[in-house]
Amino acid sequence: MPDQPLNYRLISPIAAHTSTVIFLHGLGDSGAGMVRLVKEMAPTLPNTKWILPHAPEMCITVNRMMIMPAWFDIFTSGDFDTKEQDSQGMLETSVSINILIAAELAAGIPAENIAIGGLSQGCAMALYVGLTTEYKIAGIVCISGYVPDQPNIQQLVTTHCVDIPIFWAHGEGDPQVPLRFAESSISFLKERLSIRDVTYRT
Repeated sequence: MPDQPLNYRLISPIAAHTSTVIFLHGLGDSGAGMVRLVKEMAPTLPNTKWILPHAPEMCITVNRMMIMPAWFDIFTSGDFDTKEQDSQGMLETSVSINILIAAELAAGIPAENIAIGGLSQGCAMALYVGLTTEYKIAGIVCISGYVPDQPNIQQLVTTHCVDIPIFWAHGEGDPQVPLRFAESSISFLKERLSIRDVTYRT
């Protein structure tokens, strides 16, 4: 349910808590699967709390209705930027992630010290949330993903999203999300959404 809080793994800051990163795992994984990666990065960000949410389990159409953790359903393989996508599922998940952001704000962390990121499907969801949230957050970290549901995102983006910094890293040989989807997504961000600050690395 979209109004239910997400369960998550928490990596506490080493020093005084002044910033938060919400990082979303890929299809079929869990927040626990991100712990090793985050623990490697944590010493470089000693004041940062890491929230690693667990996606709810759902039937995934493209995987013959197999039940697995996912942020939204995937109807067909390939052409993430053109084929029909699970707009309702993305919207519901965005509500749940915005609840996590609001909780950090209530705890005294300003929006400009909260970032969101993700891997693969988690990257797609992080972009959806980061571009549409009412909060002017610090930035979006993208690893091997794509901008999902582009026609709807273009209608839902906030006016302040043009200023959000985006860091995008993508493997040249990624078999799940081919490089061309990253390149077309970045073109969409720059040309359709007029986002100014996009750093892209392969």
